[in-house]
Amino acid sequence: MAPAFAKPEYFHIEIVVFKQPTDYSNEQVALDLIEPVNSDPAGAYQTLNTSSRRLSRVVQKLEDRGDHPVLYHTAWRQAGVSRKSSPIKAVEEMVGGASLQGHVRVHRARYLFMEVDLVLDDSNGERFQMKQTRRMRSKELHYFDHPTFGVLAIAYPTG
Repeated sequence: MAPAFAKPEYFHIEIVVFKQPTDYSNEQVALDLIEPVNSDPAGAYQTLNTSSRRLSRVVQKLEDRGDHPVLYHTAWRQAGVSRKSSPIKAVEEMVGGASLQGHVRVHRARYLFMEVDLVLDDSNGERFQMKQTRRMRSKELHYFDHPTFGVLAIAYPTG
């Protein structure tokens, strides 16, 4: 049994948000609008530079296909701590007339979890929300699905 003062394990977290090739003109979506959050309490996560990203090849494949434009790609390092103590990674990006806003939270209990709460305002003025929580296995690519956009996520333990 580990002592109560043991240092938390750290994780390299990376996400890619991309648009789905779909016709959603008839879809009706009820939104639970996102509230502003304190996204970085006392430097609780460290944004990683592009050379540290592990999903760059995946991003390139999505872009090469042409029908899944990448809206957002980032990576950060954070401690695997409880939900109450975990930082919230704010997402705010404008790409090709579309606006992506929301947050991602990664926390650990017995397992690692990722919460995704994102709103996409597309270039046609329509708004879509993805709000999902997923148990994650480290070193595995995870896919959060939505008819209009998707999220790929991965977590690696680091030293």
